[in-house]
Amino acid sequence: MALDYAFFNNIKKCTDKILEQNQTCKVLCLGYPDIIIPKKELSQSINIKQIDNIRIRHDSIEVAALYKLDDLINSVYEAYSFFKELNCELTVMDCTAWQGQEIIVDLNYPVNTKHHLIYDVIIDNGTLEHVFNIAQAMSNILNMLKKDGYICHSNPVNSPNHGFYSISPTFYHDFYEENGCKVCYCIEHKNHIDDQPLEKREVFEYPFDQSAITIIQKYKLCNQIIYPIQGRYKNSIGNNNPNELKRKYSHLQKIALVPNNGQSRFLKNFFADKHSQIFDDNTILNNHTQIKPIHELRNDDFECIFITSKTYEKKIRDKLLSLNIPENKIMFQC
Repeated sequence: MALDYAFFNNIKKCTDKILEQNQTCKVLCLGYPDIIIPKKELSQSINIKQIDNIRIRHDSIEVAALYKLDDLINSVYEAYSFFKELNCELTVMDCTAWQGQEIIVDLNYPVNTKHHLIYDVIIDNGTLEHVFNIAQAMSNILNMLKKDGYICHSNPVNSPNHGFYSISPTFYHDFYEENGCKVCYCIEHKNHIDDQPLEKREVFEYPFDQSAITIIQKYKLCNQIIYPIQGRYKNSIGNNNPNELKRKYSHLQKIALVPNNGQSRFLKNFFADKHSQIFDDNTILNNHTQIKPIHELRNDDFECIFITSKTYEKKIRDKLLSLNIPENKIMFQC
């Protein structure tokens, strides 16, 4: 599992925050990390004296060859020594004793409770996607982290057959937000090292073989792990109290629904006693159904416009505003 400068730069932000409050920082890495950071890059984050104190791995040439990095032939750092210079105490859990110091753990199964609430920072350096029982692995991670601690994930978003899974940002948001945590940021791994947030649940496309860094902080302890319904569906009208929804929208008689999707069709049926109409820019729909394009939506014809897609919410909202639809008429209902 390679720890490059982009991921390290974000991990260090977390360890620094812990060390502002504590004398040491207990770090757990899921899998022994191959630290593939050139000295020149590393010197941007820690001083040269610290770097010179870090031991070089005995198999540095083999590791450099594995990652095809000629400039690291004699400078692949040893992980325990590396984190010690950061004033961190490193523990490694793995299913195999690669270096001999690992705690042997299979994350498919519950970890021993002696590891619960022990670690300030947990690093998933590309391990989660290789664990078949991913829900149990996430529970283990959460159980082992202290309150106010950080979880640092670096997992593939689009890498077929790299592991069992490619993991979307919404996976972290929906799980951690249900379980006493907040997602600090989620960024593209290979192209950026700055905090460039991806939309939580926005559908997006990545080039082939991309991964993302996601940083989470745990702000409260939960008695029981909650496995979530995906956020874009959890709050749908079908999962709410029908009587409450009828009451909430009882004052509306004319409703526009954008775009055409399952949620809009559900709402149209749900509010059968009201005048409701679906709008969408799909030309097939426009040509063969009574669904009209969005640009034909007129402000005076409807009391309210429901946007029923989280994925395209911003795009649709911007278009509606460009048609001089008042912002107070536009509602998100998904």
